[in-house]
Amino acid sequence: MYDTSNTCNAYYLTMMTTFYISTAASATISLILIIVAVKKSQRYSRSSAKTLAERRMIVHAAMALVMLMIWVTTYYLANTIDSMYNLFDSLSFFVFFVQHYPPMLVILWIRCVLMFSCT
Repeated sequence: MYDTSNTCNAYYLTMMTTFYISTAASATISLILIIVAVKKSQRYSRSSAKTLAERRMIVHAAMALVMLMIWVTTYYLANTIDSMYNLFDSLSFFVFFVQHYPPMLVILWIRCVLMFSCT
């Protein structure tokens, strides 16, 4: 593919628009599911192991969603603002890797917070 070709530019623009729309739609659906999960989890006892695990997974999903939206936003800005391409491209590259690991580690870190006492 040649980046000077009109066909390539049109294909890239279509591909990226589809990427932004599909990611925003999946993030919206995920946000709705997280809200429903929070509402549903309030019905259970605070001390049950099932509730604590469920709350950790809800926090994991919420953090992963936030990181995904930050990554997509920086990627969009890198492709939209030509004068700041290098900054947003580097930032999106960093956020892409950061979005995978901290949400997994937060499940371990929030154990004390969810149990309301560290034992």
